Amino acid sequence: MNRYGRPLGASGVRFKLKKYVAAAAKKVASLADKRVSPHKFRHATAVSLVAAGVDITVIRSWLGHASLDTTNIYARANLETKRKALEKVDPVRAAQQTSALETRR
Repeated sequence: MNRYGRPLGASGVRFKLKKYVAAAAKKVASLADKRVSPHKFRHATAVSLVAAGVDITVIRSWLGHASLDTTNIYARANLETKRKALEKVDPVRAAQQTSALETRR
């Protein structure tokens, strides 16, 4: 709530977040160099929902996207994360799967 007892608007959320990041940076100095924004939270939440197996259409609805193509960016980001993790464990298998995915496109 803002000082007038109304829900925070976009600028109010950015203002509060900036204050909290500045306070947190006093304890964790590396935060001072990070770009923290409401969109970063939105993005991180969407990627986490995809990773948890939530249906992409539900995520689209939650994010308010008109097009499923816009939401699919989060699914692709998740595939990239999986590929990088697999690469660390089994580089040969990761290369094979990446090649197979590129062939399908």
